[in-house]
Amino acid sequence: MTETRQNLDSHHSPTRLATLARLMIADADVSPLLEDISLCLEDPDEGVRQLAAALLPKAGPGAVGHLIMALDTRQPLPVRQAAVTALGGLGPGAQSAVAPLIACLADEDPVLRANAVLALSRIGAPAVERLTASLTCGDERLQLGAIEALGWIGPDALSAVGMLKAISPQLPHETLMAKHAAMVKITGLAVEGVPLLVARLDQPDARIRRICLQRLAELRETAAEAIDPMLNCLKDPSGDVRAAAALALACIKAHSPEAVEALTRSLEDPHPPARTHAAIALGSIGPPAQAALTRLQQLQADPDEGIAATATAAIQHIQK
Repeated sequence: MTETRQNLDSHHSPTRLATLARLMIADADVSPLLEDISLCLEDPDEGVRQLAAALLPKAGPGAVGHLIMALDTRQPLPVRQAAVTALGGLGPGAQSAVAPLIACLADEDPVLRANAVLALSRIGAPAVERLTASLTCGDERLQLGAIEALGWIGPDALSAVGMLKAISPQLPHETLMAKHAAMVKITGLAVEGVPLLVARLDQPDARIRRICLQRLAELRETAAEAIDPMLNCLKDPSGDVRAAAALALACIKAHSPEAVEALTRSLEDPHPPARTHAAIALGSIGPPAQAALTRLQQLQADPDEGIAATATAAIQHIQK
């Protein structure tokens, strides 16, 4: 332990990096080294700081304060991303980091924002009050992230439903679709959002239709009433929308003969992601998708190796 501490306190970045790497791999209690590891967040080498942030959660909830410091905007983006991920791994024990994580929801980097949503959802109930207060902020990115986090928290965010319902319908489509999905996740009631999402599948903007399908996919079987409109989306002019529809059908577990027939036709879609997602959907259906086997077997010769491999995996699931 003494040698390890000396190496962590060294001003030689490669020594610190190697020591942090050994601690990351080792199945050992690093809590006695918490202060020494946190000092590495000030190392001039970005790689050292990033690895220190990733290692800190192994020291337990006592690392939260140090990880909050690693969220400082003066830190390089990879260090901040590592800190956000680490805080998410600590779950409710990281509740003191709720405010700085919410601030990350307004960041320009979409990956950092997505990781902050995940971290806040894992903190769960202790984050609900501050997230609810953020619903009325003027920052669209922060508001969208708060809605998403509340949705993933689920029933524990029931106290936010009133504020969610009060959100203005004049906000961007993306924010409103997130709100509809969050309402369903929190209440467990399809009527709170699924019909409103289905209505947006007629939007002229293909990007909006695609995002709407992604929101419906998040709702899994709760969005079963949207299956028929999704099947229609398999004929959408946009390849990205057709691909999103096939993947959404897989998430919702559309197992009807009509779904199998429509997805089998999609295996001939000129848009490669649409073919891939159709194969995934048919594979998720399993034995009831026997009628698709011939076309899936033909797809094993697709020039796109990824599509061919997906077809093989789907066949295996259907034939099991």
